[in-house]
Amino acid sequence: MFGILLSFALTAHADEPARNLAGTLTKFANQKLAEPGRPVWLKRTSVKFGVADRQPTWMIKTLQPVRQSNNETLFLQGRLRQDSESAVSNIGSAYRWRTADNAWALGLNGFYDQDFQSSAERFSIGAEAFSRSTSVRANLYSAIDSPVANSDRLALDGFDLKLETPAPFLRQTHLSIKTYQWNESTNGEPEQGWRAALKTSPSHSLSMELGAGRSPLKEAELFMNLTYHFGQRSKRKTAVTDRLAPQHNHIVREYNLLAGNS
Repeated sequence: MFGILLSFALTAHADEPARNLAGTLTKFANQKLAEPGRPVWLKRTSVKFGVADRQPTWMIKTLQPVRQSNNETLFLQGRLRQDSESAVSNIGSAYRWRTADNAWALGLNGFYDQDFQSSAERFSIGAEAFSRSTSVRANLYSAIDSPVANSDRLALDGFDLKLETPAPFLRQTHLSIKTYQWNESTNGEPEQGWRAALKTSPSHSLSMELGAGRSPLKEAELFMNLTYHFGQRSKRKTAVTDRLAPQHNHIVREYNLLAGNS
């Protein structure tokens, strides 16, 4: 256990300057996008810079309402992310509406995703239900076969399910449970995984996540994530139109599973 914590501390210390710079750039860029006088569509767009495996990453995402009222909304959503391995785009649309008692919001969505490096493509459909404290989401992914693509780089069919709810007997702590499956094409056997975690915020600037998970290439293992938030965190309640429709943004491919990059 000491070795795990020491490794975690050394890695976090080594990446701290780069993460601080990425956080500063992210804050500056989003402030510029939200300046008075900017077009409304631009104010609904955000960027994020980061570091993964000691390599720079960036992401731009936008949410643009097409039709909305107090009880329902139809919107377009786009996302483009670049890291050391690939560039992936996600483009789609979602429809959400409130229940009669305004306690829940329900939604349906559909997306087209493309990995520019491998030319892998897929469609997905999803459903969601969320309240102020609880959310349930499910997505079904369907690969688009390409006759010119290498067989070990084709996108995979699959699904994922996720539940987030307040943890019983633990104040200000949320329980997150996710399970997923990818239908590997080479041997016909599905690859399954799961993840369960407790999330809490001991202070306004610090978030902690403790849990366990299992991926197609790894046995079950414990993990811990600590996140420090610079500046003040917003206390504004998110509206139906404020939340992006979530999905597994990276396209899982045969190559990912074989090479261990999922």
